[in-house]
Formats: sequence, structure tokens, C-alpha cells
Amino acid sequence: MVKGEFELALAAYTVLAERMGEAGGPNVAVFRSLARLTVRLASGRAEESVDELAAARERIPRAIDEFYVSALVAAGRLDAARSVWPAERMTTPSVFSTIDLALRGGNAMALGAREVAEECYRLVLPAEGEMIGLHTAGITLGPAGLVLGRLAEFLGDLSEDHSELDRLLERVRSAAGRFASGEGDAAGLAAAIRTVAELIDEHTEEEERTIFPVIEQYVSRADWKAMEKSLKSTDASSSPGWTGTPVRRRWRASARSPVRSSGCC
Repeated sequence: MVKGEFELALAAYTVLAERMGEAGGPNVAVFRSLARLTVRLASGRAEESVDELAAARERIPRAIDEFYVSALVAAGRLDAARSVWPAERMTTPSVFSTIDLALRGGNAMALGAREVAEECYRLVLPAEGEMIGLHTAGITLGPAGLVLGRLAEFLGDLSEDHSELDRLLERVRSAAGRFASGEGDAAGLAAAIRTVAELIDEHTEEEERTIFPVIEQYVSRADWKAMEKSLKSTDASSSPGWTGTPVRRRWRASARSPVRSSGCC
């Protein structure tokens, strides 16, 4: 799943659950449903887990509420999610505690529960250098740093998000130093870099969602071309950061974009 091979991951979890069942493992269907949700969350298909998580939730009430609510949120069923979400009840200690907290943080953002999001940020913070859930040896939600970055962006404005990026960049510097000295491995450095890269992409897209509508309203094509010419003179527009984000590509292709036919980017 970490490699992005989502269909293989779904198949592997199905086989693993079957073998657990053959060995007499308890709540095999529940484990299968939870594991499949993590794959679907990573691949943007979490809404496909609504029905099977509803069935699993009947077997163990309350224990997997955050998983179920996450699927409802992904399906756009916010009223249903809000009606079953335990907004006043924090996660109870279990092997899935960190996973629950990460999911709860996402649910809090989707449902506009700022205080819950703040609490989740505080409780996930000690795990910032880890992969959420990897200690279970079964399922993971990815880097805790990415979860923390999303929560930081929700809780603060864009300028505060830069502080979160600075902290993650310091982790990269530390990991790079350990690797250079022979005290750390390449996997640790790669994980730190990947977390920063993903958060920077999200941060950049959020800035563009905020800034580009202002450009559309107030910047003329002539002014844009003048700015573009200035940037090209310093080769700034040749960098991936200037041309490559999904928001920027979609915006340039839109009829409203002042750069649609200017040859920019």
C-alpha cells in the first residue's frame, strides 16, 4: 500500500483475513473492514467502505466509530456522519488508538469541530516521526507528520502552516545528518523527505485556492504577461513549483485564467 499498489493491498488484506479466520482469530470480518478502509482512504475511495463498516459496527458498537464516520465523510454524507460521530467521547486506549486519533482528527476537520481537532493534534504529536498504525503490524494511515500538517492547516492560517513546515524540514535535516554520519538509514531519511514533499504540495495548493481567485478578479492579461516576463528573465517559471501543481494546471486551462492563451507555464 505504501508503494501505491492499492488493488494488491486490498487482495492481500482479504487473503490475510481469510487465513486469520481459518486459524480461529476473533472479529476477522471487522479486521478485514478496517484494513480495507485504510487502503481506500489512501486511494481516495473510502466511500466504498460505508456498507461493510456499518455491518462491522453492529458487531462491535462504539469501537470503530471513527472508521465508519470517515467512510461517511468520504461519501459526502456529512449529516449522517454527524449523527453517529461521538463528538464528546475521546478515543479509548487500544492497539488502534493512534489510528483512531488520526481518523478522529480528519472527522473533526470535516465536521468543523475545532476543539476536537486541537485535542487530536496534541495527542498525535508525540508520534510525529512514525507511520500511523504501523506498530499494529497490520494497517497504517501513513506518516503522522502529514496528519499533523493537515490539522495545523485547519487550525491555523497559511502563515502558521509555514511553522509546521519549518519543523518538518528540521526533521529532514536531522535525518540527513544521521544518514551522512552512518547512524541512520536511507529509509528514515526518505520517509522524512516524503512527508515534507506531500505537505508542501498540499500547502501550495491551498495557497493557490486562496490567491488565484483574487488574480482572476484583479489581474489583467497585460499585467500577467508583464509579471510572467519578469519571472522568465530569472528562470523562475522553469521550476516545477511554478508550473506543476494540479490546482495551477486546472486554473491555467480554465476560461477565466488570464494566462490561458499567453503561452505561460
